[in-house]
Amino acid sequence: MNPNIKEIIEVPLGIEAHRLAKQFAAEQGNPEKRKQVYLNTLAVYAVHRYLQWLQIETNLTKSDSWNPLLRSRWNVADLWIPGIGKLECRPVLPEDTVIDLPPEVTEDRMGYMGIQFSERLDYVQLLGFQRGIDLPIDSRQILISELQPLESFLNYLNYMELEFGDKINVALWLKDQRNEVALRLGWEFPAPLTPMATSGWRFIEPFDPAIAQLRDMGTEIPEPARGNCKTIYIDQTPLQLLAVTWGLPPEADTPQKWSLWLILRMQSGGFLPRRLKLQIRDKTQVLQEKELDTDELYLFAPVVGNLEDEFIVKLSLNDQEQELEPFIFAPEQSGKADASN
Repeated sequence: MNPNIKEIIEVPLGIEAHRLAKQFAAEQGNPEKRKQVYLNTLAVYAVHRYLQWLQIETNLTKSDSWNPLLRSRWNVADLWIPGIGKLECRPVLPEDTVIDLPPEVTEDRMGYMGIQFSERLDYVQLLGFQRGIDLPIDSRQILISELQPLESFLNYLNYMELEFGDKINVALWLKDQRNEVALRLGWEFPAPLTPMATSGWRFIEPFDPAIAQLRDMGTEIPEPARGNCKTIYIDQTPLQLLAVTWGLPPEADTPQKWSLWLILRMQSGGFLPRRLKLQIRDKTQVLQEKELDTDELYLFAPVVGNLEDEFIVKLSLNDQEQELEPFIFAPEQSGKADASN
């Protein structure tokens, strides 16, 4: 087989795909947005069906494109693959030569797939794939001619599952790095916490009052500490989570320890919703559990662990829950890392 010839997979669009597309499009306020949502929904559902045929697990309900609030605000066509991350399924019309990427889909995608529609919208063709980590910074387009074959996509899924799992190694943040797990799960680049350093980093500066509050309370944050942010939606409420970590000085005859501070705020500022709960547990027990019953701008939760410990965070609001991937501290962990500078 000529390696330059890509295998094109056709996926039929049945009644269920169009039913969902019509339902989601009907929620939108203008014809242009309705068309966008309709095509995005068909593209995501087609890739979902394709992966089902291959017995690869997907989760539509965890995808931004299946969230009513997010699809109304953003141009998103992502499909959540458990343990892997978000695959962006971008619609392609017959005359297109490039795939345009909205800003909201350029930071936390494990990859991108081009989905070309037939004129009657009765089937799509899966044109190819590009890894998210290969997308240049600030890039807003992918040339269709440069998409990799679907075989590369399937190989990449196997690679991600075997090599990385789904744990966030915060020790890499102290080297101003994040691994592919953090990239595909939507974490920003790690940043120092000193005032002069934070001004150039997105999503760190809004937490300056919280960091100052910690210092006023007597918490000593050493210079090597790094913070990293992630946007989280729970019960359609947009939150920002700041994770701050550093290694603790070694002591005689005691294991090496590390510190993790978690700080929550509303993405838009203002008071956090009451009844918001944050729980941190390790493999055996709950270590921290906090629930807001007063008006607060920030919710704080610290834990300290040994190098073998991992911490699992769960957020709850109005009977909705979201559990984050475990945090670990492995300074010598090997694997591909993405430098922040």
